[in-house]
Amino acid sequence: MPTPENVTAPILVIGPGRSGTSWLLHALDEHPDVRDVIENRVVEGLYLELFENWWARDWKWVCDEAEAQRRAVEATRRTLCTLFPTDQPRWVMKMIWRGRPWKFVRAVFPDAHFIHITRSPTTNVPSMMDYMGRHNPSWKNVRHAEHEWVQAHREALALEDKGVPYIRIKQEDAAADPAGVWDRLRTFLELRDVPVGNLENEINAGEATKGQVKFGRPEKPWGDFTRKTHEMAVRLGYLPESEADVGIESAVVEGLTSQLAEANAERERMAAEIARLREGGPDVVTKPASPSEAGVHREP
Repeated sequence: MPTPENVTAPILVIGPGRSGTSWLLHALDEHPDVRDVIENRVVEGLYLELFENWWARDWKWVCDEAEAQRRAVEATRRTLCTLFPTDQPRWVMKMIWRGRPWKFVRAVFPDAHFIHITRSPTTNVPSMMDYMGRHNPSWKNVRHAEHEWVQAHREALALEDKGVPYIRIKQEDAAADPAGVWDRLRTFLELRDVPVGNLENEINAGEATKGQVKFGRPEKPWGDFTRKTHEMAVRLGYLPESEADVGIESAVVEGLTSQLAEANAERERMAAEIARLREGGPDVVTKPASPSEAGVHREP
């Protein structure tokens, strides 16, 4: 966990959730020199409050832009040290999913090491739909889940492009060879070569994979995904470029056909309602169903 001496140099786990990030934090926490900080939105929350809230424009009455940035960075570091104090030399924290203020993150943590963990969309997306969908129905929609998958990877890869200390590992490799993946991580982070245990443990596994993480979960067909997902899968090494478009046209046609059928059904319902009202129905017009109520999909 952070101290004034190490707060600028965390190990930050990035990429989409449900990709093995809990196992990764567990493995790092097994090392005697590392402690993990619980998943949080402290950095993002402070950034939004200090720079995007209604009063942020009034910084000009207090100090100039550069000084406001310096104070915000210092306040964020102090907050983390106060909330999560420890005397361990290294600390790790998840900054997964998308929409983080990455420029500000890099200002707060100029010496950070980034671990980008990936997982094939054929298993990552359905895991998101199952796990996140328990509390938010939006995640049950495959288009919403795959959009989040693509965007989180785009932001992680943009950090790699900036030349920051960065390593990318696959969840599938961690499941098949946890010791080998750990050795790569330890070398990247320059951690002492000391024994760590429990690398074989399943951490926060979904219901569909408990006891079966090494073997994976049933895969969603590639044809169920959009072109953007296929293109990202190629970049991450999950799909040969020559196969990136296999099945996608039929999947898109099937999806659009389904949406068209739903829209036609709603149009027929509304036409019947209009006809009934013209024939002397009640004065109050029944409110048409919203697109979501009618089952018409909107791209997130």
